[in-house]
Amino acid sequence: MDTSRGDNNDSASFDGRRRLLENERKPKNEDDANWFSKFTFFWINSLINAAAKGQLLEMDDLPNLTKEIEVGKVDNEFMEMLHKYPSSSGGVPLLRALHQYLKFKFYPLCLPKVFYDALSYMSPLLVGYMVELVSDPKASIVDGVYISVGLVVSNILMALTGAHYAHLLNRVCMKVDTVGLASTVSLGIALFVLVPVYFIAKKMASLYAQLVSAKDRRVMLVNEAIHGMQTLKLNVLEDIYEKRILKLRREEVKYLKRRKYIDALSVYIWATTSLLMATFTFVVFVLLGNRLTPSKVFTSLSLCQLMFTPVINLPWFINSFYQASVSIKRIACFLSTEAASLDFYCEKPTSEGKEKFFFRTVADQNIALDMNKVAASWEEANATIKDITFSVKQGELVGIYGPVGSGKSSLLYAILGEISKCAGSVYVRDWKDGVAFVSQDPWLSNSSVRDNIVFEKEFNSHLYSTVIDACALGPDLLVRLFMFFLFLRYRLPQGDQTLVGERGRALSGGQRARVALARAVYQDKPLYLLDDPFSAVDRNVANVIFDACILGCLRSKTVLMVTHKLDFLRRVDKIIFMKKSGTVIFGSPDRMLPLISAETSMSALRHDGNDEAVDFQFSNVQKMDYLCYKSVVEREDEEEKEDMEVSFTPCCHHQIGLVKFSVYKSYIRSLGCCMFVAILFAFILMQTSRNASDWYLSYWLQSSKGNETVNRFFAASGDPRDNISTELIIYASLAVANSVFVLFRAFLYAYGCLRAARVLHDRLLHKILQAPLRFFNETAPGRIINRISSDIFTIDDALPSQANILAKFAFEILGAIVVLSYSMPWCLVSLLPLFLYYGYIHKAYRLACCSIKRLYSVSLSPVYSHFVDSIGGAATIRALRVSNRCSNKCRMESNNVGSLKLFVNEFLERFSFNMRSQYSEYASTIWLSIRIQIISIITLGTVCATGLLQRMFGQARPELVGLGLSYVLLLKGLLAAFVPSFTESEKAFVSVERVLSYINNLESESSEELTQETVECWPAYGGIVFENVVVRYTADGSAALDNISFEIHPGEHIGIVGRTGAGKSTIFGALFRVCHLEKGRILIDGLDIASVGIRQLRSKLGIVSQDPFLFSGTIRENLDMKGEYTKEQLLQTIESSELGDLIEQLGGLDHHVEEGGTNLSAGQRQLICLVRAIMTKKKIVCIDEATSHVDLDTDARMQRLLRKTFADATVLTIAHRVNTVLSCDRTFVVEGGRIVECGTPEDLIHNPESKFRSLIGDTSILG
Repeated sequence: MDTSRGDNNDSASFDGRRRLLENERKPKNEDDANWFSKFTFFWINSLINAAAKGQLLEMDDLPNLTKEIEVGKVDNEFMEMLHKYPSSSGGVPLLRALHQYLKFKFYPLCLPKVFYDALSYMSPLLVGYMVELVSDPKASIVDGVYISVGLVVSNILMALTGAHYAHLLNRVCMKVDTVGLASTVSLGIALFVLVPVYFIAKKMASLYAQLVSAKDRRVMLVNEAIHGMQTLKLNVLEDIYEKRILKLRREEVKYLKRRKYIDALSVYIWATTSLLMATFTFVVFVLLGNRLTPSKVFTSLSLCQLMFTPVINLPWFINSFYQASVSIKRIACFLSTEAASLDFYCEKPTSEGKEKFFFRTVADQNIALDMNKVAASWEEANATIKDITFSVKQGELVGIYGPVGSGKSSLLYAILGEISKCAGSVYVRDWKDGVAFVSQDPWLSNSSVRDNIVFEKEFNSHLYSTVIDACALGPDLLVRLFMFFLFLRYRLPQGDQTLVGERGRALSGGQRARVALARAVYQDKPLYLLDDPFSAVDRNVANVIFDACILGCLRSKTVLMVTHKLDFLRRVDKIIFMKKSGTVIFGSPDRMLPLISAETSMSALRHDGNDEAVDFQFSNVQKMDYLCYKSVVEREDEEEKEDMEVSFTPCCHHQIGLVKFSVYKSYIRSLGCCMFVAILFAFILMQTSRNASDWYLSYWLQSSKGNETVNRFFAASGDPRDNISTELIIYASLAVANSVFVLFRAFLYAYGCLRAARVLHDRLLHKILQAPLRFFNETAPGRIINRISSDIFTIDDALPSQANILAKFAFEILGAIVVLSYSMPWCLVSLLPLFLYYGYIHKAYRLACCSIKRLYSVSLSPVYSHFVDSIGGAATIRALRVSNRCSNKCRMESNNVGSLKLFVNEFLERFSFNMRSQYSEYASTIWLSIRIQIISIITLGTVCATGLLQRMFGQARPELVGLGLSYVLLLKGLLAAFVPSFTESEKAFVSVERVLSYINNLESESSEELTQETVECWPAYGGIVFENVVVRYTADGSAALDNISFEIHPGEHIGIVGRTGAGKSTIFGALFRVCHLEKGRILIDGLDIASVGIRQLRSKLGIVSQDPFLFSGTIRENLDMKGEYTKEQLLQTIESSELGDLIEQLGGLDHHVEEGGTNLSAGQRQLICLVRAIMTKKKIVCIDEATSHVDLDTDARMQRLLRKTFADATVLTIAHRVNTVLSCDRTFVVEGGRIVECGTPEDLIHNPESKFRSLIGDTSILG
């Protein structure tokens, strides 16, 4: 019996049901809705229902953007518009382009806005007519029905018009936020208030600019600390950096405090002026001898509120306008900067005399690269390279050699056109096809290993396999490609699908270098620029890469390669020798190597030259060929990545559902319980005084003394100033009391929120800086920075404003309900079902908005990360000319944009997710607005019907009907504003929730510290003992250190060698307690380091890491961040370390260092970090590839310096350069997490079966 057909049918049926469920789960898109659903906004129901069911978990669960506002479409349309307006001396006309692009979408919105505002003024007038009708016993009930219907219909039209206006305005934004003579009193007060409002708005705008500037400086410092966390942790500098950040935070809070106090003044004006305006209006009205009637009073109250709303919103409008203008100016300034592009450097020198670095043609078609009298510099003051002239033929391999700081990397950047100011000319053959560039600090995108290698090209299995083998990545991935079949055995967690993390942090330094090289080889470009590609790999791997890749895959390409390995320079076609003096010599190896030998110290060459130059002789060992090397490495159990075995995932865990009460409770604790009670009491006093004044006004009208008392006083005295009505005094006193309470509440609230923001920031910063290093290895920096920047800024600014508005609305609603219960109690009972429905939609909306806000927050991190990631690799991306796959139109219109087109598209894709969350949020708000308006309209109709019924039975009291109707109109607006305000506040509290998740859940290193005290002189000798130490990075992973045991005597210098991934750096990690010991213990001078606090332990150890990291500031600050040494002591140490010429070349100790030391070469950074370690004078020093980026002469000088400086210290050195460890007392050979050999370098080299001997390969090419 054939069951396959049945199985296929079952499978098809299952797939159909699955697709149906997915379609049911996914909210409906606006473009798919019919006209009625769009008109009534029913299409949003599916989004709200999905949130109520807990189905808004991923970005794909949100509705798509409409075609009109798709990110890619808007981007293309606006860029086309921007290109129509050429840049002028004032910069890019960004505002003009925005206006031109949006004018046909924005100006038509004026029509519904005018219609909406006209309808809004109808309600107070109709309320006045209704009160007059109730007051007049002769009036017809039919007229009352007409008035009630008019109120209901006008409010329905207002609801629909306002909703569509808001929806259309949001879509536009997403493409780029009657009493006669006495009425003159109201107008005068409004005009008078405009004066302070204007100055308040102006001051708020200027403070905002200062606040943003201070915030940027703080976030930049936090960003620097996070990226240099390993250096901070291992050198115990967390407290120093925390103080630096808190100093900038105090400056930021200073501007924030001023802004919040001025904002409190705005709140005071906002909350009190409408009441004061009505009060003074009524006082003047009565004193003029007029009679107050309910219709005039309650119509005036409503009109005053409407009239003054634009005035009180003016400060926020001006502030928002200023913020937008500042942002537009900053963007326009950025767009006006000169873009680095190969196309740009094709230009001839300008008529102004400013020389530009331009490309030219040469007659010899065999020339691949020609430089003629080129001078280039990173800064305008000093030229980095001068008068460089040479020619390279097609297919030639050119080695570039020179001491630290001689301009080797600058030469490559000059060829790429990345130098900011240049002179001379360059010819690059087929430059439009791109250049393959591998930087000294390899750049990788935050994607998989395969995506990094394939990059923008089509996947070719045969080419991919060849590149993997040539770049020695096979042992890491264990990937073999035969024909079209892929056989995988993974060493990385997911093989070539392993995510490399931000900046390639999931890989070791050697892996990053080889993946970057593999990407360059796979791109198949005519010209290759390789900046020291062998510095991070051991000798055997370097030999494999040089033979299989440089001399193999790239044998027909033109290659310029920076290297310090003399054995490789002997095998190149030409050598460029760059001296510190700026002189450049170009020639064949036969001519250049003797010159290099003459320039370099003999101490360097004797360890890097042939076997006769070595102090001890041994017979040659043939170099392992590539297949043999692979078979050896494949037997190793330890994975390549030593620092951390982590699987980097782009997702971010987030809460679901509503914000928990514990979040609010924690915020109140940060605010201070006493402060919270005081603020709450101030709110109660404020609202009570406001409702009391309205109640007393109705009481006054009921007693009918409003005019008689004044007339009585007028009759007794001709001067009304001698006698003031008691009613007027009481009413005015209540208004003044309300004003005082509002002022007190506003400033008290501002102070409390500032305190809460300061407490939360300080706790978060401390918790992050005290987190263990594995947290920073497992978490993308963008996520951490998002917490300390975006979330903290929300807590600083948005949260207090939104919570303030929410509290005001909440107390006003409570006050309105109290007043309605007094004026129309039976009406309130009949409205109970509506309030239950209100509670239902409130909860549904909150669920939707909280879920959307979390998705919005999660979607920001990939946007930030991708932007920073792309900027970091801009030079590599531009060099590869990935725009070749773009359309011709794209290339013609903007080569600068086109060269990054693929990365721009990926950025727009990620940004589209963020915009979908904003779009969903706007849609949810409109959904809520429609339903609340319906509730309010029914409430209004019910009050009108109740008033008419009371009029029919003769029980109507006009002053209470007027009070009730005026409060229903007020309640209508309050209910419509309360839920969005509540949700905005809750969304702002999501930031508090995210901050608290770090504060409460982050593990702290300080919590691991034990109480045992150590003596000040520990360690006195520096003896180290590892006893059966086992380190495993993951529970199911292989052991990075496998039951390792050894003893190091005090004062010994130990060299640690082994292939990449053998476990060398893990030994350092265990010693510094970066890694958790699964088994065993480590003793220093007989004391178990587990009994010593982590910070105290690390303060006793010195380290120079493989990746040198410098912090922004001066060289002096980087050498002595704790300020423990005088300038004379620093200069003395520098002179004794033979690095005085380097510091002098850079400009002295006060030379400014950019973040990460980006304005220095890798070699210069390593030397400064080495001096920093020398300054500490520790008894135990760990050196991890500290001189991999320096030339051999400098390396030899540094080795002599280390032996001299740390003669009495215990030194552990990891190195790939053999000459670095030949002078050590003993050498450990690490393989598979074990020490497989131990002995003096001389004994190990003399042993024919030694693994150490196999590692160094052919002794004629040591170094």
